[in-house]
Amino acid sequence: MKLYPTQQQANEFHYWLDHSRFVFNWTINFIWSSAIKANGISPTASGKGLRFGESLPETLINSRLIWKTDKFVMALPKRHISRISKANLLVSY
Repeated sequence: MKLYPTQQQANEFHYWLDHSRFVFNWTINFIWSSAIKANGISPTASGKGLRFGESLPETLINSRLIWKTDKFVMALPKRHISRISKANLLVSY
């Protein structure tokens, strides 16, 4: 999902990502699902004014903040629930 941060938010995100390289790649650019709100990513920490390139899914999963080709994006994995009928189950002994 493409993000449209304000200049202040872009500076903050760069700070987060720069430090994540120092403290292993998964720590700071990892975003808990509880931090993703309709009005931004941790709005109290990153500030107001962040816009998302598309609507957020109903069910959020922990995500990643990515800086790629001069753009900020948020990788939002999707949870898929598979339903298997009893007729399609394979039981082995």
